[in-house]
Amino acid sequence: TTAPRRPLAAAAAALLAAAALFAAAALLSRSPAPTPPPLLLAAASRLRGPAATGGARVAMGFRGARGRVRGAMAPPRAGGYGQQARGVAGAAAAAARNQLEWLAQRSDVIPDAFSMEGVDYTPRSGTVSGSLIMRLMDTQGFNFIEEEIRPAMTATMTDAMFDGYEPEQRIKSERRHLYAIVASKILKRVSGKVSIEIDPRVAYDTAKTLEEVRVLASDCKRVGIDVDNKIIFKIPGTQEGIKAAGILTKKDGFCCQVTHVYSLAQAVAATEQGVAVVQPYVGRVNDWYKTHQDKNVDATEYATSDNPGVELVRCIYNYVRRGNKDTKIMAASIRTPEDALAVAGVDYMVISPGIIKSLALSGTSGAPDNSILEEHVEFNPRELQTKEFGRLAEDLLGSEIKRSTETVEKLEYNLANTVLGS
Repeated sequence: TTAPRRPLAAAAAALLAAAALFAAAALLSRSPAPTPPPLLLAAASRLRGPAATGGARVAMGFRGARGRVRGAMAPPRAGGYGQQARGVAGAAAAAARNQLEWLAQRSDVIPDAFSMEGVDYTPRSGTVSGSLIMRLMDTQGFNFIEEEIRPAMTATMTDAMFDGYEPEQRIKSERRHLYAIVASKILKRVSGKVSIEIDPRVAYDTAKTLEEVRVLASDCKRVGIDVDNKIIFKIPGTQEGIKAAGILTKKDGFCCQVTHVYSLAQAVAATEQGVAVVQPYVGRVNDWYKTHQDKNVDATEYATSDNPGVELVRCIYNYVRRGNKDTKIMAASIRTPEDALAVAGVDYMVISPGIIKSLALSGTSGAPDNSILEEHVEFNPRELQTKEFGRLAEDLLGSEIKRSTETVEKLEYNLANTVLGS
């Protein structure tokens, strides 16, 4: 089937429509468009793996990209949050009024917020997490309690009467119901899908992850959500989480997004399971390198790039595209407008409202050249076979899952005291 085209600026509607049809025809024929899309195919020949210390693999868990750079990009794939016509270069790119429009022509920009005010931009997709709910409770106060939390409490009390929930189970159930209600509200604002973060406390237990996702899916269906077509479940990229994501994808037919991805090894494992989306983090990887420059010579040797987080996204993207995998890539932890522009062409990127506003208020100067990102990297087969995530990934997995757990526990504490205690 023909992938739907992204709506383009009205000022250049006729010209853009022609360009989009031209690109769509090339995709249907599965041949590359004459003008390649500006995808993340910058040469990564500078990447090289960390030296082994005491026989242990460290840093990103792979030994970099070797060999010459060559090849062309595979056409965009189905699945994930929904297809869009990208790669409209030349005249279409010139029609963008600002960097946000330029970026949105190439990637699906997802705001890390419930709504976007003061910006002329309508997102196609959304996300729900513990941190988002906490922000909503802080900013909307009583209105959020009445409109979202009380319905979740009512549904949970009904379950508790029939299933005999203990207080702790009841609060967890209320949180899941709340996620489902907020997701349903976001879906009224977007045309694509919404991702929902699962309980990070089950990240190292495959069976509990399966149970968490299935119960959350049931809660979503209860509020009228078409789970199969509108929801993606965000599962931490532990060995156990990736295994669960594979089962949920193949057996249950759910769309799963492996999050907390900090190494190529994690991305390879996730794509082998056929998950819909993998989510690497730019800023967090950069932070790790900054804090380990003086403590770990291997990390310093690896960071041949000024922006190792962007290089990781490029490397994962090249691997997925070269193998023509169905998995899509979502870049997250994007801290600056420059980082957002650097990963232009990735399938999706999650950006804070502040950065979105900065991009919207800028001109188009500073946007990368459309024509220089068309090549990809040759990988050594051995570097794609390692099952070890590496020191960087293990460090960040542990710390970020712990931080997410603290957020969820604080949210549940607030729910218990704000609602059930009133």
